[in-house]
Amino acid sequence: MKILHSDIHNFKGANGLKAHCFLWVAETDIHFFVIAKEMEDNPGTSTTNAVDELLANVKSKLRLTGKPIRWFEWLEHNKDPRAAFTEYANGSWRPSNEGDRKIIETILEQ
Repeated sequence: MKILHSDIHNFKGANGLKAHCFLWVAETDIHFFVIAKEMEDNPGTSTTNAVDELLANVKSKLRLTGKPIRWFEWLEHNKDPRAAFTEYANGSWRPSNEGDRKIIETILEQ
């Protein structure tokens, strides 16, 4: 696994308002894993509400092509480890599974 990005990501949310989140992007043999974390000082649109725009922006800016992208949001306030990371796929959210959480933990530890 290779970490491609681990930093604050600035974006324009609803009505062009400036917003930001923290992003980790990693590449495996078969996927790109993106983890987005809402930041307390984000002045604009939440990462949850801007997910489609963020996904398109990150895909373009970081040139994530040739493999599927798995997009996760880190809900740090959620104490249930099954729901602390949710995956966005096909227009809806779902809790991550144990295998995904192990990969996510590995990414966050690097």
